[in-house]
Amino acid sequence: MASTHGACTPPNSGSAGSSGDPHMAFFNGGHADFRGRNNTVFCLLSALHITVNALFEDRIFVRWGGQIIYGSFMRGIFILAHSESTGADVRIAIMAEEPHTYRLCAADVTLASLKTDCALKSDDLDLGDISVELLPGLRLRTRASGQESTFTHRRLRKPIVNGTVAAPTDPARWFMDTSFRELANDASLSAKYGGGSLVVNDVYPHGIIGQSVDGTGTAVSGKLDEYDESLIFHTSAQAEGAIEGIFTDYIVSTPFGNDFKYSRFGAHGPVAPRNVSLLTGAKVTAKAGAFSGSIERHGAEDA
Repeated sequence: MASTHGACTPPNSGSAGSSGDPHMAFFNGGHADFRGRNNTVFCLLSALHITVNALFEDRIFVRWGGQIIYGSFMRGIFILAHSESTGADVRIAIMAEEPHTYRLCAADVTLASLKTDCALKSDDLDLGDISVELLPGLRLRTRASGQESTFTHRRLRKPIVNGTVAAPTDPARWFMDTSFRELANDASLSAKYGGGSLVVNDVYPHGIIGQSVDGTGTAVSGKLDEYDESLIFHTSAQAEGAIEGIFTDYIVSTPFGNDFKYSRFGAHGPVAPRNVSLLTGAKVTAKAGAFSGSIERHGAEDA
C-alpha cells in the first residue's frame, strides 16, 4: 500500500497544520509525520503571546484497504492566549469528542480535571483581540496574537477498542485536524488581532509546527511513515530531521503548560529562530502558495 501523503490544501508560507494520523504541514511548506506519545501533551506552537498544545492518544484503526494501523491522533487542543489590550490570559480547550463546543478554563488544569474545572461553551466568543467562532462542518476557529487557527472534529471509520470495532458513540471515534494561518496579509484582521505575524519583538516562535516560522524561506521536511503492504503497520515517525532536538523535548506537563525546552511564551528580549543549517531533513526553497497539506484518507468516515 502506498503512502497516503499528498497535497490537499494550498497554504502559503504563512500557513501550516496537521491532519489525520498526525501528518504535519509546516508554515514554510515542509512536512513530516509525528506520532507523539500516548496520553501526552505536546507543544505545537509557542510564541510570545500564544501557545497551542495538543493531546496525543494512541489509536488502533482499520484503513479502507483493510490494513490495521497502530497509530495516534490528536484528541484535544489547548490554547493559551495573552490579550495585549487587557493583559489577561485566556485558556481555550477543544476536545475531539465534544463537537460544536469548547471549554474556557480560569487556570491551568490537569487532564483529569479538565471537564470538571472548565466551563463548557456553545456560543461564539469575542474578547476584542481574542475570538472563538463555531463554524459549519464541525469546525472551530480562533484568532489571537496575529494568528488564525482552525480545528476540525473528525471521526474514524473503524477504530479498534478492546479487540473489536468501537461503538458509534465511543470517544475513540473522534480526532482533530488543525490549520494555522498568520494574518500578515489581512490588514483588517491584523489590526484587530495583533501584528499579523507570530514574530513579535524579535521573539521567533517554536514548537513542533511553530519553529518553521524561521525567516529563512527554506522548507524543511522530516521523516514520514511509509505505509507498505503488510497486514499490520505501526507508525513511528517523530518528525526527525524537520525539528530541533528530539520529540520528547516538546512535552509539556499540563494542558496549557509552557515547560518545554523551546518555550517562547512570555519571553524577554530577542529570541533567535532555529538554525536551519543544523536540521538533517530535506530542504527546498519555500514558495508562496505552494501546496503543503496532507491528509489521512483511508481511515476517516468522511474520507
